[in-house]
Amino acid sequence: MDILINGNEVIINLPQETLSGGAVYRLIDGRYQIALILDVFGRWTLPKGHTEKDETPEETVLREVREELGLSDLKIMAKLGEREYVAHEPDKGLVRRKVVDFLMEARGETELRVEKSSGIKDGKWFNLEEIAGLKQYSRVRSVLETIVEVLTQKSRSQEVI
Repeated sequence: MDILINGNEVIINLPQETLSGGAVYRLIDGRYQIALILDVFGRWTLPKGHTEKDETPEETVLREVREELGLSDLKIMAKLGEREYVAHEPDKGLVRRKVVDFLMEARGETELRVEKSSGIKDGKWFNLEEIAGLKQYSRVRSVLETIVEVLTQKSRSQEVI
């Protein structure tokens, strides 16, 4: 029996969906930036999507970032970990979502071509120091804090060289 505690609510035996998310960064004029999407709830979040049949998490994240942000020249740098949350789908009710997050580098053409949809309102590159002030989901915020820390350290080590 699966038990997930969400706030004070105990959720038992919910259907589970698997998704992959991408924390995409680029280096512009010596500064790192992270690409985020603005969802219908007014929160800046990572692009992500459902894993299709016979698709690996890595294949999923490459496809989803291409579809949602229009970026195709990407390199997966690291698996960041997994996060879970409970979502309410109008047609399904409550579902448990497991997201596998990856750190990805955008190369070549990095202009965003955002696929606006019922779930995505906008997309934008943000400088690292702008990330903390954005309205975000708590589970995404912790992922982004880690990425900002890693890229800040990487930036400092490059300055020394």
